[in-house]
Amino acid sequence: MNATFTDQYTEAATRAGVIARVARDRFAGPATMAALDTIARHLDAAAAHLQAVPPGAYDTLPAQVCAELDAAETLAAQHPGARLPEGFTHYVLEVLDESRTVPFPAPLNPSNARDALQETDLRNRLWQLHDDQELMLEAPNTWLETVLTVWRDWERLAAAVRVDNGRPCNQPTTPAPAAAPAAAPEELDVTGLTAYTVGIIRLAESKGLRPSWTKPHGKARRLIINGTGPHGTFGLLEIGKTSGKVLRGHVTYGNGGRTKKAQGTNAVRALLADLTLTQCSPGCNAFDDRGCRP
Repeated sequence: MNATFTDQYTEAATRAGVIARVARDRFAGPATMAALDTIARHLDAAAAHLQAVPPGAYDTLPAQVCAELDAAETLAAQHPGARLPEGFTHYVLEVLDESRTVPFPAPLNPSNARDALQETDLRNRLWQLHDDQELMLEAPNTWLETVLTVWRDWERLAAAVRVDNGRPCNQPTTPAPAAAPAAAPEELDVTGLTAYTVGIIRLAESKGLRPSWTKPHGKARRLIINGTGPHGTFGLLEIGKTSGKVLRGHVTYGNGGRTKKAQGTNAVRALLADLTLTQCSPGCNAFDDRGCRP
């Protein structure tokens, strides 16, 4: 991500102020509300130190800035109800230091399909926002507020998954029996799509990716494609609302895997055609994907 203002310190200060405002606007229990207010005050102090740096004196990051941001991080870690991710202050620092990469969620490996679908959707939304240079340039404050909203939803889901995965009924005890044949999936609504787009969707299905519609984005309809198990391939296709044509897409090779992107109908089809059908199952707890990919 690149700076959107000539003065990078001004942009970093603005980002700190945005996160402070978001923290103050959140609702939680009394102890967490007090922590959020203190987090916001640390962020405001960091912003003030950043604004005070005189032009041309940008060789080193002021120690006061790091101290205030570290204090904010520590408080957020002590109060999970704040719903701020580990490393959230990197959204401030990455403007000044490219080594401060912004956070991205680690796999949750939920034990039920509903949470797995939400996990995929939130990861895709966050990936899109991190890649949305246009929104970042035109409305940087809105962009950062939206990023933090997705993170809030992710942290809420992560807390629910930890509880659900910890239930005795979700603990592996004996080897799971062979899965029963899956019920026929509900037919996907392809109204308004071109025949070529429908062919791309059928190709995704043949690769074990289960397409389902999610919320539209701008002028595009969005289709989640999601394989089974934590090592299954997942991704997103964007389709023009009016044209019915595939605009772009990306796939990630399992939780924590690499991501490939494609722009244009033919490129997306080639991307999907190159995929191999994985053999991962929903209850897979293997350390890596070597046993799940042929």
